[in-house]
Amino acid sequence: AVQLLRIGALFSVCMWPLRICDVVLNSCMRIKELSILSGIKAMTQSVIMLVMVFNVCDIIYIKWVVSSVVLVLSLYGIVLLLKYVPEISWRPSYFCFSQILKMQRFSLGMFAVSLLALISVKIDAVIVGKMLSMEMLVVYVIIAKPFEVINQIGAVLMSTLLPVAYNMLPQANDREKEELICKAIICRTVIVAPITAVSIWATPSFIELWVGSDYVQYAFWAQLFVAVHFFLGLKPLANVGRIAGAMRLVNYMMAIKVFVNLVSSILFVRVFGIGGVILGTVFSNLVFGELLFGTRICKVLRVRWLQILKSFGLCPALPD
Repeated sequence: AVQLLRIGALFSVCMWPLRICDVVLNSCMRIKELSILSGIKAMTQSVIMLVMVFNVCDIIYIKWVVSSVVLVLSLYGIVLLLKYVPEISWRPSYFCFSQILKMQRFSLGMFAVSLLALISVKIDAVIVGKMLSMEMLVVYVIIAKPFEVINQIGAVLMSTLLPVAYNMLPQANDREKEELICKAIICRTVIVAPITAVSIWATPSFIELWVGSDYVQYAFWAQLFVAVHFFLGLKPLANVGRIAGAMRLVNYMMAIKVFVNLVSSILFVRVFGIGGVILGTVFSNLVFGELLFGTRICKVLRVRWLQILKSFGLCPALPD
């Protein structure tokens, strides 16, 4: 395990600077090229790993080979960057510390968003492991898997929204901001809602196929967890809001949501067991999410809250 950590740390030092290629290509709307490169890296990594595991190779050797191949493929990002963004110069003399200071506040805000998102995902597992047992922690991982898969699908959709928002919002008027948010909400709802419905129907069969019939008794909690996605269609409002000037408000919203999730999960887990952490997450997302803070975010962005609700389908009779 120590050797694996050392290898991972070594390649992290090499891989982290190459992240700039992904960031620049994404912000320059070269999403297609970046997606192809990311897909090739993921497929190559999986194929090499499967072949080496099939041939019973040493795990340390597998780690070296897979990490080296991913590093070589990642270097191609520099080629793409030079091809599609030729105006970028790599001269160290162009480094401007004052620009870093201007970016600091926004970067710290984005760091806070990422940290709060990580805590909101991991806090339930900590509560289960601390207050119940490690066996129940395994059950929680099984219950949460369908929810996490759909969450990742939604995150992919939002990753295509953010470059558009970064490029559009500095020059956008209030009407254009509103249109961007509404279209993002409609897109997410149209894609995620059917997947959520199918997941609720298929969850018992999925759990039985994955880990056996002994865990099907927990399918109800998994279905309840997945159903939360029906009410998360307003998430693009917060995603655009943190770019368009409501970063502090969005961070406050997420902090309150995490705190409520923590307190309610601790209270519910004493009564409902493993289902308590699910109820805590459901409660915090439904009551202290965008439905509660949406009016305030819209006020900061100067967009119409009722029009945002209309795009979500909650107020279909409202006029434009």
